Formats: sequence, structure tokens, C-alpha cells
Amino acid sequence: MESGCQYLIKNNLNMAFEVFTEKVRRGFDGLCITREFPSKIRSRYRLDETPVVWLSAMRTENQATVDSLLDLSLLISNFLEKAKHGVVLLDGFEYLITNHGFNSFIRFLQFIRNRFEHSEAILIAPLLEEALEPKQTKLIEREMKLLDAE
Repeated sequence: MESGCQYLIKNNLNMAFEVFTEKVRRGFDGLCITREFPSKIRSRYRLDETPVVWLSAMRTENQATVDSLLDLSLLISNFLEKAKHGVVLLDGFEYLITNHGFNSFIRFLQFIRNRFEHSEAILIAPLLEEALEPKQTKLIEREMKLLDAE
């Protein structure tokens, strides 16, 4: 994987988490943003030291959550400013598109692409391809590199 890039993993959520956890185990500073409840992710992938943020509108005590594209952008930007070798897993493209609209989402993705390139960090994101229109998938692919399961 090349630094400063955004990687898309189609139809394989588990692979996205495996790639992310491998980078963290190799010494990368990690930030995990996920639709699954963070304690489940921490337990399943042994991410004890890695920040795990719940991508949800629901606020819970003792749990970091983020819902808006602006807050998500700020969270990622702040992390990238501090990380020496950063890797971010962003699980929830479908959620963000459903809640904020595709045009807002693709603008967000274009904006953070510049942040990742500048900081030489890596973004890993799973996508359920069937959840989107083919044109939407192509626009996302335009902003990211496809990481195959092979």
C-alpha cells in the first residue's frame, strides 16, 4: 500500500478491518470509524489502544460518536495532524450517503483525499457496491484506489 492514498475495498468488510489492523500492528497510528458498536470492534480485532469512534447519531456515555460530515472531517483532520504514520478505517460510506446525500458525501471524500495525500496517511474504506447506483460507485472509485481481495 502506498502512503497518501485512499483505498476502497468492495463487498468485504472483514478484509477492510484485517488490512487496517495489520497496519496498526506494524506501528501505524490508527483511527477506526465504524458503524458497529466500538466495544465489539475492539474485542473482535484486539484494538485496545486504537481510538474507535462510532459513526452514529446516537449519543452514549463514555463513547466517542460522530455523525455529521463536518465533524467527521474535523475528526480525521485532527488525527492526521498528530499522526506520524496514520491509517484510518472509515466504515460507513452507505450510512453517510443515506444521511447526507451523495453530492455532499463525494465533496467530503474529495476534500479528505487532499488531507491524506498531504499527510501521507492511508484511508481504508469498505463499500457494499450493491447499495449504490453504478454512477455513484464510479465517482467513489475515481477518488480512491481499488484494493482487491486477492
